Parts: sequence; structure tokens; C-alpha cells
Amino acid sequence: MKNIEYSIVKTVLMGTLGNKGNCIIRFNFQDVSLAFSCCHLKAGIKEIAGRVQELSDILNYKIQLRDSKEIIFKDHDVFFIFGDLNFRIDLDISKCMDFIRTGSLETLFLYDQLNKKKIISKDLMVLDEMYINFPPTYKYEIGTNDYDFKDKRIPSWCDRITFNFNPNIKGIYYDHIDHFKESDHKPIYGMFKIIINEKGINNNDDIVVSNSNNNNLFDNVFPGNFVGYNNQNNLINFNDNQNDLINFNYNNNNTINTNTNTNPNSNMNSNFFFFYFFVFFFFFYF
Repeated sequence: MKNIEYSIVKTVLMGTLGNKGNCIIRFNFQDVSLAFSCCHLKAGIKEIAGRVQELSDILNYKIQLRDSKEIIFKDHDVFFIFGDLNFRIDLDISKCMDFIRTGSLETLFLYDQLNKKKIISKDLMVLDEMYINFPPTYKYEIGTNDYDFKDKRIPSWCDRITFNFNPNIKGIYYDHIDHFKESDHKPIYGMFKIIINEKGINNNDDIVVSNSNNNNLFDNVFPGNFVGYNNQNNLINFNDNQNDLINFNYNNNNTINTNTNTNPNSNMNSNFFFFYFFVFFFFFYF
């Protein structure tokens, strides 16, 4: 992993307030460039144009590299934009709830603002997303699984994980966590497998790409999938049921380890290896 850069951009009142904004990190893994943006976009059902513009600004954001060169966010081989994108559903509350109660989420998704804008906006056409099979994640009464209608907020999929169209990005999980009730949002999570062509890599090498210090959190999200946890080095072993073992670890210097773990049962092709990236975020409003 090399050429690691990051940028933090505040968007409220010309960048003077930090309750809305965008955090970007980018790096190169082997010969592949990757970029990730966690953002909180404009709120309000009528602020569609503002959200589209902010997404466009992220996609066209120029990241300064240390060799004085620049790279535009959307020019990376792989990129993800995720967070509270704040796009709403263009329906009244009663019709929206009818679709939710009957489980007609595919029909409800037709009225999702981001889904509609991706069809007509040239900038947003580059964004892909896994199939949404969970109810809208906003707005809930804190401490419950009940939607909050006091402010006439229409339930919406505000929280999203998007990425560029790329056949080498394979979605594994995309879901919400309904038993977390500390926020008026329900947190969502995604796991993706990124296939990278790299010559000379050992068939059985699995690359360390993420970490967590919270054992219970991962146990609650993926019960039964994790096969081990070590509190001393924050190591989590995850098996994706395809004989590929993934290690999540951080060292004491807050840098990502690239140690490998050998799995003699791996079925990976000799010309490819799997690079796993775990995207996971929460929203807690106080």
C-alpha cells in the first residue's frame, strides 16, 4: 500500500461549520488506485439539487499527491462514496408506509431521489449500488424501531454505499442493523470483494485491509461468520464460505499491516487474488 493521502472538506456556510462535509482517503494497492469518501450531504427533501452538486463536487475533487501531481476522485480505478447522502423518497407518508408495510421495497425504490437522479445526471451515472433489500433507514424514534412522524419526515434511504461501475467490484453484503436504536438513523454496512490482477502473487495470500476494536459489534452484525477474535492484537478472522480467509488487523502505529495468511484450501486462480475491503459506518446524533 502506497501513496496514502487524505482530505477533509467542510461544506456548510462556505466551510466554516463541520456538521456537513466530506472525508476522503486514497491510496495505491499494487498498481491499482483506490479512493473512499465518507460524506454527510445537505438535508431536507427539497435540497435535491444541492445534494447532486455535492456528489458532483466529490467525484470531481482534485486530490493533491506528494509528488506535486493531482488525481481526480472519479479517475481512480476503484472508488466508493458512502455516508448520510440524505436523499429522500418522493412520496407522501401514507403511500410510503403502505409500500413498507407490504414489503414492496422494489416499487418504493422507484421513488428514491438518488435512484432517479442517477438515471438523468451525467455525473451520477458513474455510481453503482447493490440491491437494497432493507427498509428505509431514516427517521426513527430514538430507542425504538418505529418511524418518527412528528416532523412529518418521510421514511427514506438516507444512508447509502455507492461505488463506481467496475466488474472487479463484487458486492457480498449490503444491509441495515435494526437492533441499534441509539440514533434516528439505522446504521448500514457493506462488504465488497475487489479483484485485482497482480503478477507473481502467491495463490494463498490474503491481504489485511481493515480492523475493529469492538468484538460485540462484529458478532452482532455477522453472527456465526467470524471464526476468531484476539483482544490483544485486535485480530478478526472472517471466512466468506469460499475458502478464502480474511484477517483484519491494525498495528500499534495505526498503519495497515500487509502481512499475509496462508490458507492451503484456497481455490483462487493463479493470475488473481482477492482484495477485501470492508465498508462500515454508523451515525449517532446527540
